[in-house]
Amino acid sequence: MVPYVVNHPQVLDAWCATRELPLSHALARTTAPDDPRIHRARDLLDRAALYFDERADMSTAPFATCGELASQLAVLRGVLSEYIGSGTVGGMPTDHAWRALHDRAASIGAEARGVMDSVIVEVHPELDTEVEELLCCDQRLAVEPAQTCAELRAVLRDRYAWVQRFDFDDPDEQAHFWFSSENNEEPRRGRRGVDPGEHVEHPIDVARSVTALERDLASARDETTVAAFLVEHPRHRGIVARVQTLTGVPYAEAHDNLLARNFLPLNLQRFQLAMYGMDNYMPQSTDWLRVTLYSGAPRTEDAAAGVDDDWIFARKPRKDA
Repeated sequence: MVPYVVNHPQVLDAWCATRELPLSHALARTTAPDDPRIHRARDLLDRAALYFDERADMSTAPFATCGELASQLAVLRGVLSEYIGSGTVGGMPTDHAWRALHDRAASIGAEARGVMDSVIVEVHPELDTEVEELLCCDQRLAVEPAQTCAELRAVLRDRYAWVQRFDFDDPDEQAHFWFSSENNEEPRRGRRGVDPGEHVEHPIDVARSVTALERDLASARDETTVAAFLVEHPRHRGIVARVQTLTGVPYAEAHDNLLARNFLPLNLQRFQLAMYGMDNYMPQSTDWLRVTLYSGAPRTEDAAAGVDDDWIFARKPRKDA
């Protein structure tokens, strides 16, 4: 799963955009205490708090516990109730309650913000058609041979400054490698110098490849074309094509070093699984999660009876239900 996210940067961008664009749209809208969306959001926060409270004993380390998250959502529900009652947030009048709720959730933690943002997007479905169209991606990568080395360096400064956080002269920054198992071709992570498989290492080392490219570009003349540069340095062709093609693709890169000793695969895995609609994330190690698929989804007979798709934050089965 981790290699997939790196090998499909346009898909990663589309996934992020399907969240960020409707969220940005919602946060810019004005609100009023009697807006039905506001009341719907409070109902969803109530449902979310119950959802996480029912899972308070679930093992979620290194992520926040469900019990902690339920308590945090209770705080956000209080903020929303204040707004419904008085039109204020923290005692201050506002007509941008969505922005205030987003900011308040961010001050609590990433997990609370994620749930709050999910609720905000859920009650603003008007961009659903446009968002679905974002998932049609052109995944081709191509070299622009006429670009100059000066222009390529400018792209790297603008889009890849984050790689400077990693010192690849430090063995800890290259402690792992990724490969596919021989038996079933599953992507796996190995320990460099310890585990077999380095000769078939997956080229998903974006941060390391950009660092190496920058080192060789440093001695190239500004007016030298990328074509001429690659004749002298053919090993950079793949990363150059990636950098050039993704110049206008804002969410294409995971800003992390996947080779580092302290890299935690669970973060990218959880993100990808969430995009597939899974939940109940229970880490089983540093490298894999146990999850639930289609929790609360309508059955065939439910759909035939006209049940809608309102099954976000599905409760656990109950005898009285």
